[in-house]
Amino acid sequence: ESRIGDAVRGILAKHDPTTLAGIVLLSDGQGSGGMSTSAAATLARRSEVAIYPVGLGSSDAPVNVRVVDLDAPRRVYPGDKFALTAVLQASGSKAITTQVQLLDGLDDSDVELTEIVDSREVELPADGSLVSVRFEMAPETVGRRRLAVRAVAPPEDQNAEDNFREARYEVVARKLKVLAIAGGPTREYQFVRNLLHRDESVELDVWLQTAREG
Repeated sequence: ESRIGDAVRGILAKHDPTTLAGIVLLSDGQGSGGMSTSAAATLARRSEVAIYPVGLGSSDAPVNVRVVDLDAPRRVYPGDKFALTAVLQASGSKAITTQVQLLDGLDDSDVELTEIVDSREVELPADGSLVSVRFEMAPETVGRRRLAVRAVAPPEDQNAEDNFREARYEVVARKLKVLAIAGGPTREYQFVRNLLHRDESVELDVWLQTAREG
């Protein structure tokens, strides 16, 4: 955080205003915490202390594209199409058009993902608004796999480490068989039953020992 107001107030409290010639403030002008700069300027004016600001940096935000989040399922089935969503964000003086690539491969941490299975061209606003990009996949082979989303950032991008985000998933051929046994239709039983029934990876059977007919 840049606590410009707190810094000015601290100097006024530490020094006698009658012997203080002035305060030289080196800043980009963006205070992000503490006392506001206008309130600090008012304190300095009351103490008759001059503030000499020296501007540093550019008034434009640095150019950067980043993959904020990647939402993908943990478990899927061969041939079943599933969706995944990536959330991207950009900063800069103008909107950035970038190519978003979807990569997929075996879950081998020592091997870099290189197979591009899909791509989208996306325009990212310069105001930092979040943009969602949706992909669909239909895996054919069973096993543990790894996918990733990569944004092809412009050459002036400030941070290459946030242009890439990956997730792991498993392609399973058999469903998990579960037998749920309960003495009666309690709320806990109903919650677990519904949770398992809605999971496509689970084949659920129920033995309810006591219940009303139907």
